[in-house]
Amino acid sequence: MKTNPNAPANPCDVQVDENGEVHQIYVAQRTYVASGLTIRQHFAAMAMQGMISHPGWQCDVNLTATDAVLAADALIKALNETSC
Repeated sequence: MKTNPNAPANPCDVQVDENGEVHQIYVAQRTYVASGLTIRQHFAAMAMQGMISHPGWQCDVNLTATDAVLAADALIKALNETSC
């Protein structure tokens, strides 16, 4: 299965009435209706969290953010190249 970096990180189907109230939420295996973080954004956020949490971290946050996105892209590429 290929990893789509633009797919939602936590997909779910929801049923919303005309008042905006959610009546059903369940994790979907087939399709999704969701907003929020993409898989790429989620991976980048986790990478940045790990970098910043390192006791010796003293880098520029902009450089760290760029490195986190590069790490996310590398993970997506590796996931798409392997058959795990």
